[in-house]
Amino acid sequence: MEDLQSFASELYENIKEEAQYTGQTDEKVFTDLVLEYIALDEGIYGANYCHFAGKALGENFKISAFDYDVDSGVMDLIISYFNDKNPETSIPNISNREIERQLNLIIRFFNATINKKNGKFETQYKDIPMNSDIQEVIETIQNEYNDNNIKNIRIHVFTNCYNKDSYNLDDNLSTEKEIPTEYQIWDIDAIYKIEGAGRTDCIDIDMADYDYELDCLPQYNPEDKINAYLAILPASILAQIYDKHKQRLLDQNVRTYLGAKIKVNKHISQTIVGCNEKGKELKPEPYMFFSYNNGLSSIAKKVEVIRDENGRLSISKIIGWQIVNGGQTSSTIYNVYKNNKKDVSVLSNVYLTLKITEVDDDKQHLVPKIAQSANSQTAIRDSDLTANCQSLMDLSRIASNEWTSANGSKPRTIWFFERMRGQRLTELNQSGTPRSNSRKKYEMEHPKNQVFNKADLAKWEMAWNQSPDLSAKGGETCYDKYYKIYLKNNIEVTPEYFKKLIAKAIIYKKSEEICKELNYSYRNIISCYVLAILALKSNYKLNLIDIWEKQETPEMLNPIIKECVNIVASYIRALSENPSINVQSEAKKAEFWKQLSLRATNIEFDSSLLDRQESALTEQQLQTIEYVKSYNYTTWHQIGLNGKDYKLSLLERKTALNVSLLLQNNRDISIVLAERAKSAIDKAIQNGYIVNN
Repeated sequence: MEDLQSFASELYENIKEEAQYTGQTDEKVFTDLVLEYIALDEGIYGANYCHFAGKALGENFKISAFDYDVDSGVMDLIISYFNDKNPETSIPNISNREIERQLNLIIRFFNATINKKNGKFETQYKDIPMNSDIQEVIETIQNEYNDNNIKNIRIHVFTNCYNKDSYNLDDNLSTEKEIPTEYQIWDIDAIYKIEGAGRTDCIDIDMADYDYELDCLPQYNPEDKINAYLAILPASILAQIYDKHKQRLLDQNVRTYLGAKIKVNKHISQTIVGCNEKGKELKPEPYMFFSYNNGLSSIAKKVEVIRDENGRLSISKIIGWQIVNGGQTSSTIYNVYKNNKKDVSVLSNVYLTLKITEVDDDKQHLVPKIAQSANSQTAIRDSDLTANCQSLMDLSRIASNEWTSANGSKPRTIWFFERMRGQRLTELNQSGTPRSNSRKKYEMEHPKNQVFNKADLAKWEMAWNQSPDLSAKGGETCYDKYYKIYLKNNIEVTPEYFKKLIAKAIIYKKSEEICKELNYSYRNIISCYVLAILALKSNYKLNLIDIWEKQETPEMLNPIIKECVNIVASYIRALSENPSINVQSEAKKAEFWKQLSLRATNIEFDSSLLDRQESALTEQQLQTIEYVKSYNYTTWHQIGLNGKDYKLSLLERKTALNVSLLLQNNRDISIVLAERAKSAIDKAIQNGYIVNN
């Protein structure tokens, strides 16, 4: 609990500091932070913060953020409850009653949005800002609902409080029209656990505590690499273990509990205790549970076994136990147990298979493979399992070592690639206490606006590579495509690749900035298509390295970006005039890009904005570059340090040091730099420098 309180206190301080620094509300900073943590686990990649609260249909409502995946029809509705009390001495509690109040607020928002009268939507909302994020959200919900595209709703409550009473997700809250709805409560404990993904608590199970001998069959690896055990576990024992450890048992699972209304979980519960559905009584079949259910697949650091005098083998202890498949089964069994006043007799005839694989610290890389195989009967996102892809690991390594160039008043900084969820915050917390100089130094060197993740990477690259329709889809669809085309084949990631990637990010962010200035909606869609237009019309020859070096778009490029923004926005505006067209859905189709590319025929670039390829250099320019390279990096370093003795200016000395650094790291030297460097070394030699190459 001390670790949790320390985390809660540091999180609170971070939110307060960033809110003060950026001028944003505490709730927005908190919401954005939690969205970062849960993005990959929950598949919420492009959520819009869209705080909106008031009264509709005579009742209070509120929404904090929204996301929707067109392909799956899954809609995420998010509400944040931020407690302003500093948790330094104690973490504030959130009661089940308050959680239910928050759930009702956001459910009312949805119900009011889809309310119809005489065939038309009657939301009764007042003072909705035109061209605002919330207007887009309301229109999207209405359009998707009207077209029967919403297949599932996931409602999330974010809070920095502690829900010590563990809110019962079986409570009968529901949206109108009976759209399948799931609920997830992200209290400070849940946030702490997901922030530390990969840092799972060690759960040790001693079967003696349950007065049970767990018979098993062993499978020993002949090369002594991996051992596994198969057992039949009573559901009553699983319920008691879950009661003690709750969701910590599922830290290595690809999903947590999705709610009792999910079809699979409903059938699990029906098999055990039966139910009365639509006037028809379904009798319990607990003795059939073993046959119907797939059981649990799990991992452990160590399994201790004993053999009796008859040679019978049984598991006595499980050290570091984690369930990687069977989270829905475990949670539903626990809920049956809890709803029957924790009477183990309700589970007396229920058994399930249990597979345990020993995975010690040296074999942790096998965990994603075990999870993927164990979950092969259900859809598993590639993004859940690709963090250790070689190309991503190379990108992470290069990103952590590539500092931006000193540029006027701008300090040298790092673009932080968050290969694993919560990675930056972990490093931030390790850098020092909230007000320490080391912490401030880390924040200055790793600014939050220069953090990007796998979803961002895929979005920028797919847009540049002429698939902005996929970029506009975002989330799993875009990342899956990028992974299969590029990452799966282990594309070569070099420092040059990284720099060009960041240049695309800078263009994307500039486009977003222009959209904001012009008060345009659909900023993500517009910015993705702007990237695609620039790549197409420049024939991929835009000087991206120059953008990386300056960490901003050139003055001559900005009017072109603005023109592209207006082209996309104008097309969107034209489509919006047709009430039967959903712009967000249209933007995710190839036809949208086809039409836009035809509208951008007049986009032209000044030659100074284009990359000067080596093949276009003159023979004399090529000789200049080779001349500079003929001196080793030590020579250039000495000239840079001692050049003042040979009448070199500050800029000439900096040129020498830059060349030294590039040569030392086997980097290319541009003709512009080479010409300055040649002039500097010739001047140094003329003034007495003796080359010792």
